[in-house]
Amino acid sequence: MQRTRLFAATLILSLQCCAAYAVVSVKSLTANIQKEKNAVDLGNELNSFFKNGGCVLPKELTKKLDKKDKAYIPGELKSILASDLAAEVDKYSGQSVLRVLNTAFFIDTKSRVRQLTLTGAETYTGFDPLRNMDTQANNFAYAMDCSGFLNSSISVAGGISGNDGAIAAKNALETKKSMLAVKASVFSPVALALAPDIGGNLTRRQRISVLYSLSREVRGADPAAPDSTKVSSGRMFPAVWISSAGASSFQGQTTLSGNAGAGIGVLSASANTAGNATFSKSISFSQFDTYIVNSQDIATVDADLKTINETVAQLVNATPNATRVVQVDQSFQVAFDLPRLICQKSWTIRSARTPDVLLPGTVQTADGQSGCEMTIRPAAPLANDETGLVLEAASDLTPELKFVLKAPMR
Repeated sequence: MQRTRLFAATLILSLQCCAAYAVVSVKSLTANIQKEKNAVDLGNELNSFFKNGGCVLPKELTKKLDKKDKAYIPGELKSILASDLAAEVDKYSGQSVLRVLNTAFFIDTKSRVRQLTLTGAETYTGFDPLRNMDTQANNFAYAMDCSGFLNSSISVAGGISGNDGAIAAKNALETKKSMLAVKASVFSPVALALAPDIGGNLTRRQRISVLYSLSREVRGADPAAPDSTKVSSGRMFPAVWISSAGASSFQGQTTLSGNAGAGIGVLSASANTAGNATFSKSISFSQFDTYIVNSQDIATVDADLKTINETVAQLVNATPNATRVVQVDQSFQVAFDLPRLICQKSWTIRSARTPDVLLPGTVQTADGQSGCEMTIRPAAPLANDETGLVLEAASDLTPELKFVLKAPMR
C-alpha cells in the first residue's frame, strides 16, 4: 500500500508541476512491474556481459582486466555511452519488457492514480521494440565478435605475451560468437495507438487491439470513469539491449559487423537498420536482455476515454474484408483483419440491401491465419439480388457504440 501511495504521489507531482509538458519518471511508471533486477548500474551490467559473453580470454589477460574498472567494456563503446554507464537501470529478460511498454495510467473518480498493464492487447506478446525506435533520437548498435573483443582487451590490459596472444587469436577466430549492444529510445505501443503520427510501426489491427484493451482496463478498474477521463502513457522509453546469441559477425551482416578484420561495428540505428530484418535475421528479440533507464523523466501521450472509444469504433467499422465472401452450401465465409477480443463477439446478420432488417441465423468466428474468420449461416436463403451482408455486435465500450462490418458480395 505504501508503495502504491508513493507511485501515485510521484505521478501527480510530475503532472502538476509540468502541465504544459506532462512528464512522468520511468521509475514511478514501472514501480509495480516485476523485474529480473531492480535499480542496478548499467556499467557493471555491461562489464559482466562482455566478460561472460562467450569469448574466452587467456588467464593472464583476465587477471589484468579484473584489476581495472569496467575494463571488459570495449573502449569505443565506453566512449559512445559516456555518462550512461553510470545510469541506474532495471533489467528485463526476454519479452518481459513488454509489460513496461504496454503500461498506461489514469486518475480515477476517487482521485487515485491507477496503473494499467494491457495484458489483453496483442502488443503484450507481439510487439517488436527493435522495429519501433524513435529514429530522431541518438540511437546506435554496436557489434563485436571474439577477435574484436580480444583486440580490445589486449589494448586495455596493455599487452600480452606473444605465445598466449597467438593461441588466443586462433581460438577467437574459431569461436563463432558475436556480442551486440543496442541503445535506443523505443516507442510505447500505447503511445503509438493514442497518437499514431509520432512514428513507429504499429499496424491498424494492433492499434485497435491496444485502444480496445485500454478502454476495457479503465472501465474494469473504475466502472464509474466518465468519458472525460484522461488516459496517459509514456511516449517512449530509454532502453539498452544486449545479446550474445549471434554467430560470428552476424553471418556477414555488414550493417552490423562493420570492419570484419577488427570484428567491431558501430552504426546509427536508423530506419534502414532498425526498421527491417537486419537484427531479426540473426537474433530474435526474445534473445535480448533489456535494460530500461529508470532514472529519466519521459514525456507522456494522452487522450480522453470518449476519444478512445470513438476511435476504436471508427477503426473497426472501416475495416475492409481481408478475403472475398465465399459461399459454401447455405453458409458464407469471410475474414476481417481484427483482433481476437473483437472477433469473438456475438454478431448478428443484416442484409446490405435492406440493413434495417435483421436476418435470423448464426455467425461462428475463429482467430485464424486470415484474421477474424467468420462463417455466416442465414436461417433462410438470401434474395437473388442480395449485394452483401452486414454484421453487427455490441462494442461493450458504451451502449451507443456498435461494431458494424460490411461484407459485399459484388
